[in-house]
Amino acid sequence: MSEHPSTSSDLLGPCGVAPAGARADKGRPGQGGGSGRGKRRLSRALRAIAVVAVLAALLIVVDRRAGSVSESNAPPAAPPVDFLEAEKALASGEHFYLVLDPPGHSLRLMLKGAFLEEFPVDEVLVGTPRVFFFPSDRGSDWDLRVWAEGALDPPRQQQRIEVTPPDSALALDSLQPALPVPPPPEEAYHVPPVYRILYPGGLTLVVESPPDSTAQGMPTRSEVFRSRAFERVQEFNASMAKENVRVRIKMRAEAAQRLYRALPAGARFMVAPGFTTAESERSAEPAKRARPAKPAGNR
Repeated sequence: MSEHPSTSSDLLGPCGVAPAGARADKGRPGQGGGSGRGKRRLSRALRAIAVVAVLAALLIVVDRRAGSVSESNAPPAAPPVDFLEAEKALASGEHFYLVLDPPGHSLRLMLKGAFLEEFPVDEVLVGTPRVFFFPSDRGSDWDLRVWAEGALDPPRQQQRIEVTPPDSALALDSLQPALPVPPPPEEAYHVPPVYRILYPGGLTLVVESPPDSTAQGMPTRSEVFRSRAFERVQEFNASMAKENVRVRIKMRAEAAQRLYRALPAGARFMVAPGFTTAESERSAEPAKRARPAKPAGNR
């Protein structure tokens, strides 16, 4: 047999029809090349869009970092006039008042413009009611007002000690029993791990301290559990009473106990300028503690 190249007639069947495999491989002229070019164009367009998105994200990050650096180097802004007027009115009055300064990490007890006591603050969180999972505008101006008639919840419980003076005829008798000495505030008042300061109008200050301290006088875990359960019940009652704003103030147990013992009845409350509800979770964020290095053997 002589070898010769196959022609189109060799690909035809006995009836002059090409087999199915041959038709599928051949296809329409230009169809395979057109689809390949379209896919390449689409992939190039997607790559270009991805590159543009990455560049835009980098520009936004650089812009934000530049803005933060410029804001940190800028001098502190002067307090607004409303705050100065409110502080002047409180300083000229006869009422005790609290000033919350989250950027300064402090809560100050003041009278007539003078500092009486300062309580270090670790963190401040602000909660507002939600309507269908969306935050409502109820109490949106809570940090621009002066709140009055603050009341502790639970209130301070103190055992009343009555001192009866001795008979004047026996006053010089050395055998007379000594007068009872009132206990110090640390023994007279039991401070719960979590307590609230309620203000008419819908503001609630929740003061809490970490339960992981083992120093003397610090709350135990059972006390913290009971206090948290009591707080949940109070939160439910507050939600039914249309509470507008709840400000959670976290501080050391020693500072929380001092505040509970020293807070006068009816103390007023205001917020220092430079604090907004949107930035509440990070404005008073405490500095992160460095973790101790692990021993070389445990690595």
